[in-house]
Amino acid sequence: MKKSIFILLFVMVGLQFSCSNDNEDPLTHTIIIQPPCLVSTSIVLATQAQVDAFTASGYCSVNGDLTIGSPNGTSDITNLSGLNRLTTISGFLLIRNNPNLPSLEGLQNIVEVSTLAVMNNDQLSTLNGLRGLDRLTGEKNVAITDNLALQSLQGLENLTAISGLSLQQNLSLSSIVALHNLTSVNNLSIRSTSILSLAGLENLQVLHSLSLYNNTNLYSLTGLGPITNLNALSISGGVLNSLEGLETLQSVYSLEISSNNTLTSLHGLENLSHADIFKIKMTSLSSLNGLENLAVVFDFEISDNQNLHSLSGLQNLHAVTNLVVKQNPTLASISNLSGLTEFANMYISGQSITSLDGLQNLHPIGHNGGLTITYSSSMHNDVCAVSPYRNANDTVILYLYNWPQGLLDNCI
Repeated sequence: MKKSIFILLFVMVGLQFSCSNDNEDPLTHTIIIQPPCLVSTSIVLATQAQVDAFTASGYCSVNGDLTIGSPNGTSDITNLSGLNRLTTISGFLLIRNNPNLPSLEGLQNIVEVSTLAVMNNDQLSTLNGLRGLDRLTGEKNVAITDNLALQSLQGLENLTAISGLSLQQNLSLSSIVALHNLTSVNNLSIRSTSILSLAGLENLQVLHSLSLYNNTNLYSLTGLGPITNLNALSISGGVLNSLEGLETLQSVYSLEISSNNTLTSLHGLENLSHADIFKIKMTSLSSLNGLENLAVVFDFEISDNQNLHSLSGLQNLHAVTNLVVKQNPTLASISNLSGLTEFANMYISGQSITSLDGLQNLHPIGHNGGLTITYSSSMHNDVCAVSPYRNANDTVILYLYNWPQGLLDNCI
């Protein structure tokens, strides 16, 4: 009898240490993984030998971070297939500095990590080995960076919500369609890729900020979900001709369009009515058509646009706190500012501006406003629109730089 009891206790203890017989919390119905399947520390696998040794240990979960690759220099890792027992990682999954790793096969059973980073793996062409990943916990960030051969994000299809998604320096990445199940991304940055459009983001319902930088094949913004409000939108580089794809955008805190040498149209921004900060710099725009619904901007800069001839498109802008128009060498007319009635500070400079018509209806926000104009000989004598602001007691304070003496004397 005593021998039978001893055997029974031995079996019960053995079950507590078995990965195949995990315990379930009766209140939350979540699985409680017991050792030796669970390793309760962060793990660094910097060599193939360390990967193989970890495989032999039979672990199926890491309570901490898992790093695959060398923290410094490069690793000799070529095969992760032995890691196929892994299912959860409570911390970061970091795969980096593996120049000879062609595939992430072996990680396909991982369903949960806190944050994912895949960095500097020269031979990876897809992320298909991560196809089992369907949820992020903790920080919920994903960074895919410096993977020279990566062509797609295949493997991330099951992700629906990400806090921060960074896709940078993946020079062969031509498609993000694998993100088609994403409905929420707080911050999205796509930099130095070969994507052609934003196809794959159609189902996004929540997006706080979007940064697109130096994506040299990006010719279209089509594919973006029906986003109406953004905290920040930055578009720089690429081969965009227009902003088609942003038609649902109504307001943005910070919007910067810069260094887009092929951009000739703002079509796509027709529904934008409000921006706190708006910069249009170094484009090939000839006008600002497409901004007809824009009514209020706090800080507005229009500069270094070599082909900008007029401010057509701003005729319905009625309030701006700070406006800077400068270094647009072909800008001849600012008459489309005539609807602007409320301002705090304004700086106008341009070697080709022929008239100050458009500035005649200004009324300061608050007690007074400052209007600064740098004179150009192209203005000739058509400067009388600002003549009423010469009075010392006027609420618009006029600052004139390089103006010929007495130029406003003939204005009635």
